[in-house]
Amino acid sequence: MVSALGDGSIIVRLNGSAVAQGRIAVDDLVVLVGQVQRAVERIALVLRGEQGVRPGRRPREVEELTRLALVALRPGSVTLELDLAEAQRPFEAVDVGRRAIERLLEGVAVLADGQSPPAGWDAGVLLAVKEVGTLLRRGVERVDLEAPVGGVRRRARLEPQSIEAISRLVREPVRNLRTVEGRLLMADFKETATRCRIHPPMGPPVECTFDEAHRQAVLDALTRYVRVSGEAEVEESTGRIRLLAIADLEILDLVPQGAAVYPFWEPVELDELARIQGVGPVSDPRSLAAPIWESDEELERFLDETHRARRSETA
Repeated sequence: MVSALGDGSIIVRLNGSAVAQGRIAVDDLVVLVGQVQRAVERIALVLRGEQGVRPGRRPREVEELTRLALVALRPGSVTLELDLAEAQRPFEAVDVGRRAIERLLEGVAVLADGQSPPAGWDAGVLLAVKEVGTLLRRGVERVDLEAPVGGVRRRARLEPQSIEAISRLVREPVRNLRTVEGRLLMADFKETATRCRIHPPMGPPVECTFDEAHRQAVLDALTRYVRVSGEAEVEESTGRIRLLAIADLEILDLVPQGAAVYPFWEPVELDELARIQGVGPVSDPRSLAAPIWESDEELERFLDETHRARRSETA
């Protein structure tokens, strides 16, 4: 039985095979709670005009008034009850924490209908809610939210069409849209030059820029395999992306269920790595040959492009 909602409470219910036994993976719980917290705080900052227009440290008052606590985790289809922290709260009309929760519910409620979310929602909020939506790819069929809005209980549902609507919203202003997948291995968070670098599985890395609204999403994605989309500056002669201004960012889970996982991005001794991958000594060097190149000319073109990319990186 879920307790009655307080003025600063928000209930999150998950439904689907992944949570049918009242269990939830710790990683999924962290994503869910963390991104709901991020969305509430971001809405509050935008409503106050503190961020989205200028970078900088979050005001302490906003942090205190939007900090959520997990007060109940209930069985069945997993149900979480979150409540605003016990801070000395101002009058309801000026309580930015309560207002942010109300706007979160209002925005989620209209997303599936293709409507624009209310004031307080910017790209940072959209990406936070979209990250909650990654649970929909892992056995969760829907995410239901409930909170008091205007003295009555308001309900909203996050479904696959909501995530599609978010993708359309963040990409809508982009004219020369390009998408890149790779590992995000470098990010510079200087206020004068927020940049990051995506390393695709093949080819040279792609340098990207991002704005304040995407700062937290980029920070969360560091060292992860991601898909980024945005406005691209392209070299006409080669078609190579010179610079990509990020509009949308998604952390991808590329490890198939049941596949072996090893710490690729952590230092591992060669003997241990060979054991993990099941690699033995080479008895015949000819076994290393692979029919990758159809001709010597194709190989030469590949080597020329590789050398050119390395020179451009060090220039």
